[in-house]
Amino acid sequence: KVAIITGASSGIGKAASELFAKEGAKIVMFARRGEILKEIADGINAKGGVAVAFPGSVDNESDVKALFDLTIKKFGRVDILVNNAGVLRNNEGAVNVTDDDCYALFDTNALGTLRTCREALKHMLPAGKGTIVAVGSTGGILGHGGAAYALSKGAEVNLARQIAFDY
Repeated sequence: KVAIITGASSGIGKAASELFAKEGAKIVMFARRGEILKEIADGINAKGGVAVAFPGSVDNESDVKALFDLTIKKFGRVDILVNNAGVLRNNEGAVNVTDDDCYALFDTNALGTLRTCREALKHMLPAGKGTIVAVGSTGGILGHGGAAYALSKGAEVNLARQIAFDY
């Protein structure tokens, strides 16, 4: 399998990258912190896995398109997308949160997921198969982490539901 994992430079994304590679998947790791990403990919490759580090941001549509272009050029397909990139920056309640706080988190947590799903579907639909995973949050279901976070993660969770319904 060929897997793209966003937010792969730490935490869940790093662990998912290492596990997928251990299970035999070819991994394209995507995150903003390029040096850390490369170190992790080098570690995976040193253990016999296949990992490519591709620095970029889900906030940037051209980075996302370049990510999928690289994956298709190198491996010919994408079987799995793990949407793990996300930010938690503001713990304010609704009375204090600003529109700018909401826009910043929404751009990464919700629109970033949409950008990667949109590109993945362009390849998965013609292939008739594929798996998309969204790493959401209970904040998107139950509400916690602040108003901006809950707003953005709620959108991400419901986007995942909509994509599952559609496809």
